[in-house]
Amino acid sequence: MSAKQWGTLDCINEALLKEYSVRRQMLLMRCSVTVQSFKWSDRTKGKDESFTRVCQSKWTPLKEKAPIIIARVLAAKNELLSIEKTSSGSVRQNTASDINKVLIGSVPDRGGKLNETCLPPEMPLFKQRTEGPSKKRGGVSMMAWFSKDELSFVKEVPDQIEIECPVCLHILKDPHQVSCCGRNFCKSCIERIKASNGSCPTCMCKEERYQSFEDKNIGRIINGLQVYCTNMMEGCQWKGDLKNISTHLSKEIREGECQFEEVKCRYDDCQIRDQRLHLNIHEKEGCDQRPDICEHCYVRGTYFFITFLHMEFCSKYPLLPITLYRTSDPVPVHFYTEIGGHHMSATILQPRLYLAFHHGKFDKVAAFSQPKILVKYDSDDAQPVQIKSYRKRVPII
Repeated sequence: MSAKQWGTLDCINEALLKEYSVRRQMLLMRCSVTVQSFKWSDRTKGKDESFTRVCQSKWTPLKEKAPIIIARVLAAKNELLSIEKTSSGSVRQNTASDINKVLIGSVPDRGGKLNETCLPPEMPLFKQRTEGPSKKRGGVSMMAWFSKDELSFVKEVPDQIEIECPVCLHILKDPHQVSCCGRNFCKSCIERIKASNGSCPTCMCKEERYQSFEDKNIGRIINGLQVYCTNMMEGCQWKGDLKNISTHLSKEIREGECQFEEVKCRYDDCQIRDQRLHLNIHEKEGCDQRPDICEHCYVRGTYFFITFLHMEFCSKYPLLPITLYRTSDPVPVHFYTEIGGHHMSATILQPRLYLAFHHGKFDKVAAFSQPKILVKYDSDDAQPVQIKSYRKRVPII
């Protein structure tokens, strides 16, 4: 081979080495992302070292530089040239089929070249879920699905006015009239039937022989019917146009006009359902999942967490305003803490002061979260023993 040919081979080899490096880096990145996705599983928690050890054993053989040199390629050229390609004509005869007649043309490289790919867009910042805009059509708000039996009309609806859909048996929503028999259906109902090549549900006319169109007149009549709130028996005194009842009720939405509508508590982990007017009190005073803050160390959390979990380990729990004398008998002195109202007792037992949390009765030591505590006191019999502070973790028995 001439010097020029060797130079060309060197250039080709350099390009292949760079390609190998890029492919290797992309492969390792994909493996790393895949392994991290496995670590998110609850079943694999605490096994990070095992994952790393196994992966490192697989990644180590992938050297940073390709171990193949030009001399080895040239030495093996005879063997390489004798390998029959899987896409050769003789092989294609064995796999020919009517399905695979179109050859794939030029397609983008899916190898994942890092230097040629754009960075993915940043994930949008988390935003609290908000209610979307109300659906409107022709300037009229779309009402929710109601059956005639669910509604109480201020005036009785004339029999000649059909306001129910023959398909879903609900009040007509976006009414559409059919050309065959003149009956009205909900738009979604009749379009679903026509899409399946079904005949008219009332006169059985075939799909190709009838059309449907929006009936704005019956829509205005239905939307203008006066109705009472569906929670009238619970105490709601609202009445108004049928088109406005959905806005008034705001079903399954925490905030709404009707205070007698039953909805879920605004806090995700609370499953309490009640009327809106009662939920206001529940969310402020009774919900275990309402936001709270420790008034001693200002840690934030739910009311349940702060009251039943955090208080046991709060390092800034307040002072206990009691005084005991060493000369007194070993009879428990009962008191209540200023913060939280926990019932406690203090007993002098040589050479320590024994504190215990209690349930309501003096003779029953609490078996729940708060621990029993031993606190040393002064050795001078003449001085009162005043509990100024203590840490609830140390010592625990």
